[in-house]
Amino acid sequence: MIAGSLPRRYARALFELSLEEGDQTAVEGNGSSLESFANALERSPGALEAIASPSFSTDERIAVVREICSRLQIPSTVHQFLSFLVEKERAGLLPEVVREFGRMRDETLGIVRVMVTTPGPPEGALLREVERLFSRRSGRRTVATGRADPEMLGGLVLEVGG
Repeated sequence: MIAGSLPRRYARALFELSLEEGDQTAVEGNGSSLESFANALERSPGALEAIASPSFSTDERIAVVREICSRLQIPSTVHQFLSFLVEKERAGLLPEVVREFGRMRDETLGIVRVMVTTPGPPEGALLREVERLFSRRSGRRTVATGRADPEMLGGLVLEVGG
């Protein structure tokens, strides 16, 4: 199987379920919930490995997913999807599934993502100005995020859609 096609298939399944729930709000909400769950796992060292590990029973791993979903108030569609990934021994694909879902969401909703890199942490005013300028030029909603690169001497780097 071609690398990346499996996470794309799982992301597509959740994406289509989200569309069936009604409107674009469901796509945005489920995408945000999926990202929140993935971020919670990132903040807890070993958490992704634990829910992906066959060393624990499927029931134990699903219980962990249930607990995290409960604490984060994850909607049932996303909770069931995450439990399905665990049942099918695919929880380790979660980071790639999140990325693929995000790409599908952005394409459908007409969102352009811009990464702003500066020598120090980018100020909120700079990010808002980048969003305003890109939105005006592209006619699409723009979301700018920032990161610092202390190796830079000055200026800024804009990465669009990466």
